[in-house]
Amino acid sequence: MNSMLARVALISTMVTLLSLGAALARGDPPTVGTDAALAAAVAAHPVFGPALAYRSGASEISERRLRDAENDLARAGRGLTTGLSWRPTIGWRGGGDDAFDLEAATWSGDLTASFSWLADAQTSVRARLGVQRAASDHLERLNRDLRDALSRHIDLQRAHVALTIAQDTAATRAATLEAAERVDLDALTAAPDAPEPRTLLASRLDAERAAAAVERAARDLAAAERRAAETGFDPRLADERHRERLTPLPLEGWRLWLPDADPLASPAVARAALDVAAAEASAERVRVGGLLDDLRLEASRIEEDARVLASVGLDEGRPTAALDVSLRSAPRPSWTVELRAVLRFDDGFLRDATRAETAIADAAAAWAEAAEEAAWVLGQARFAALDAEADVAFAERGLALARLALREAIDAWRGPEGAGPHRDGDPVAAERADAALARVAVAFERERDAFYRAWNRYLLEAERYWSAAGVLGGVLAPPP
Repeated sequence: MNSMLARVALISTMVTLLSLGAALARGDPPTVGTDAALAAAVAAHPVFGPALAYRSGASEISERRLRDAENDLARAGRGLTTGLSWRPTIGWRGGGDDAFDLEAATWSGDLTASFSWLADAQTSVRARLGVQRAASDHLERLNRDLRDALSRHIDLQRAHVALTIAQDTAATRAATLEAAERVDLDALTAAPDAPEPRTLLASRLDAERAAAAVERAARDLAAAERRAAETGFDPRLADERHRERLTPLPLEGWRLWLPDADPLASPAVARAALDVAAAEASAERVRVGGLLDDLRLEASRIEEDARVLASVGLDEGRPTAALDVSLRSAPRPSWTVELRAVLRFDDGFLRDATRAETAIADAAAAWAEAAEEAAWVLGQARFAALDAEADVAFAERGLALARLALREAIDAWRGPEGAGPHRDGDPVAAERADAALARVAVAFERERDAFYRAWNRYLLEAERYWSAAGVLGGVLAPPP
């Protein structure tokens, strides 16, 4: 019976937890009536709490890039730039054969404050494109963080399942090897130099393979624990949840948020709309700046210790304004007012204008195609996510049936015919009862693994839908 120690440990653990599992299984699943209550339930959840709080290094980088892009957009929207410059100068002058005199130096320091404003539609559109790209990248990264975190929890639980199944298989193979050795014991004792029977060699090979599988499963579990701990999960609690076989799993009943999405608000369509705006801004610059390259009205006032220069105009079709204030000496006060323009006529104007209009038409066609494609892509992504959600529901039903079968098997094992409490009375019957319960327990472990595999696919499809729709992923509490 030594070969059955692992199996007996599995059975005794389940029997010990029967009362606790039955009490927890009767508890109602958490219900949520308001958004605040949902947030509180999610924050306290042993899986979704750490998963939603997890932030990877990549998401922190994407968040910083988004802030930088938003600052660039704000600056481009204002169109205002300021500057302060100082130009110190020291020099010596002489004539003829005058000797160089270090103390005869002249010094001046010009201090200039500059203020300029430029309304550039192209720059604004480029900044909006930068924000759109950065926001999409950050959103996708956050959704990836949620999936990665939940996947690490699932990988950890599946590693526990794999180790449990491997241990049961190893116990079965060891029992088979012991039986084979008992059958061939007399022959091996009578002829110690004779080769071992083929059946005994095959049993030993299977037992060694099963033992190696246990070692590998243990290493995989250690690696999964390390990865889960990096995300914020407690490996000790994961081990306790795995042992509570009659208690509903933390993911049971919960669903991912799959809102109806507007195809026109999807990232792909938004990007195509900004491409149209960029093409229109470029065309407007060609239309105005192609003929009137520069139009400027400048006024200046020079005093003995200061100079002020102000200007307004059009720079390649872009409205501009500037003001420079300098502290510098002048021989006498003066002022100027000047209006100038640069008109350009060349054969490239019509070509550039035609290309600009063609670019607008191409961008508009691309937007229409993206809008039509987005409706189909979102529909397919949503169907895939809902199909995966249905598979999770099927897996939950299979898991509930397997849990019921396990509960019934434990009751039968504890009953008079199962010989569970009376092992010493009939060892053969006890071993048979142990084997029957172990088969049901392993079948339950396989159902748990199928449930986690369904959740992995559910996460993947949900993330694809979230990213295609341009929404931040979330969860929904289980129904009452």
